[in-house]
Amino acid sequence: MNDARYSKSAMALHWLIAALMAFQYGLGEAFEHMPRGKALFDVAQFHKSIGISILLLTVLRLGIRFTKPRPEPLADATWVGWAAKLVHWGFYFILIAAPLTGWLAVSTARLDIPTLLFSAIPWPDFPFVAGMEAAAKHSLHEWAEDAHGILAKLTLLLFLLHVVGALRHQLLLKEALIERMLPLRRLSPVAGSAVIVALAAGAFALMQLGETPGIAPSATMPALAPAPKTIVEAVKPTDEAIQPMQAAKAETEVEAEKADPDAIPAGEIPAWNVAPGARLGFSTSYAGSAIDGRFGSFRADIRFNPDGLAKSRIRVTIPLTSANSADEERDTSLKGPDFFDVGNHPQAVWTSSSIRHLGGNRYRADGTLNLRGVSRPVPLTFTLDIKGKNARVSGNAALRRLAFGVGQGEFAETGTIPDAVGITFNFRATRR
Repeated sequence: MNDARYSKSAMALHWLIAALMAFQYGLGEAFEHMPRGKALFDVAQFHKSIGISILLLTVLRLGIRFTKPRPEPLADATWVGWAAKLVHWGFYFILIAAPLTGWLAVSTARLDIPTLLFSAIPWPDFPFVAGMEAAAKHSLHEWAEDAHGILAKLTLLLFLLHVVGALRHQLLLKEALIERMLPLRRLSPVAGSAVIVALAAGAFALMQLGETPGIAPSATMPALAPAPKTIVEAVKPTDEAIQPMQAAKAETEVEAEKADPDAIPAGEIPAWNVAPGARLGFSTSYAGSAIDGRFGSFRADIRFNPDGLAKSRIRVTIPLTSANSADEERDTSLKGPDFFDVGNHPQAVWTSSSIRHLGGNRYRADGTLNLRGVSRPVPLTFTLDIKGKNARVSGNAALRRLAFGVGQGEFAETGTIPDAVGITFNFRATRR
């Protein structure tokens, strides 16, 4: 401990963790007051992702602390030294205990909601809780939630003490404290104090940003038109979508198209982009009550030419965490192990194998849906109207949910939830 400054890796982790903690505090305050719905689910998932990131970065920071040289403590009164150590190790305690109690609260919740870090990386439940009895699990959940809330409030207190202590050293005692944790050198006491105040203001701004609605990634879309009253409606494209095709043209139309600058060149299989406002939803019924839902996001790769169907192809990837039926409790169940099991199977993929013209503006695309690790044929039928470089598509499909394992245990019977699933989609697309 003989260096006058912290290492660059320690500096980087210090400020990264501090920024994440400030943002995380505001994020936690935000979803405590949000109404139930998909936005709340998305913010909660984002909060969990940031929390686990803080936990992992803190473990790395501790490793650096015990392996890299660091500055000697500044000389001061004995009680001040003990207070500084208390604040210092209090931060380490919170940086580990807050994510752990949050993780424990999620793992023991009544609803089994899989955790996907940043909607991509499955994260397991807390060890040793899976086999617990329901009553013990509930008690542990209540304790973890209370502890997590207390730790959050304690974070704010330690932050204020940390800032006050830093200003005391920098401004009153005229010691270059802030320079030890910054790449800047030779700051005057006033300049160093200004840096501390600016950093504290930045942390406060991050807290406010975390409380701002819409900071978590979420995708919402208008409700779909009613689909067949089966179980799942369809997958909505947003990035790129299936490209519509025109019906077979009369000879006069073909000749006119040759002179059309927007006509698809012969032999080319162009890509199509789905325009904003595309809709992909699902519908079913539960105990006789209709349920209409949708998928809030998806990725689509569409290469399509109505005169080159043999080479045309469509591939749609649907993040199952985006499923939204306008009921939070139902949606968390839908994402759980009894239905989509997003912790193990975060996405579904539909891939076309062949496309054929049915006459007029109607087409059929045969393809395979991979859902919950099971692949089954699911054909789509759709209508396509093309004008220049723009197209409009609408269609539907049907599948059997039990063939994919969607609906385990009590949900495997069809008296309450039908086996048949209806899929509908409606969107506009533009040729690239």
